[in-house]
Amino acid sequence: MFVQEIKIPEQNIALISPKAEHAEISFKWVSGSKGRQLLAKMGNNLPSNWEASLKEEQQRINDFLIKEDEINWTITFHDKVIGAVWLDLREGHLAGPHIMIAEESVHGKGIATKVLKAVCGWAFTTKTGELKRFNYNKLITRCRVDNPPIIRVLQRLGFKPVDVTYDEDGFTWQNYLLEHWH
Repeated sequence: MFVQEIKIPEQNIALISPKAEHAEISFKWVSGSKGRQLLAKMGNNLPSNWEASLKEEQQRINDFLIKEDEINWTITFHDKVIGAVWLDLREGHLAGPHIMIAEESVHGKGIATKVLKAVCGWAFTTKTGELKRFNYNKLITRCRVDNPPIIRVLQRLGFKPVDVTYDEDGFTWQNYLLEHWH
């Protein structure tokens, strides 16, 4: 599901609706050994014979637009598509933001921090600035414990590790909770 565009003008970042033509870009990201590494970093434990397909990427983007339990944005930086961010709204779970900055040339520029800050702020406030756009007062996400860049981003935004690490799908994970928005 897509709800509205979010702009971070001082950084030339925009969160826009996923579009069918983005499938060709994401297909390039997930293809080959670098693509497999990117997906593994996000926690996708793929079969050894898995290969990306343009048709699969097109279907994924179509799903982004119709899913009722996720809000999805494509991330652009200086009008170039560089990744995706989504807010998981599955019933019975806390809402949770997730991000993928696939374009390596922009890593380390603070984009993930700015994007997640905008998405968390959007989730916690209404258009008029009132708190609680949804019936949530907390956000939760998870990441692999061997992904220090995203751990730093989450901690900068006020997410705190909760519970103990756990193994799932061949990876070790840590949940992070954000209880108060600043």
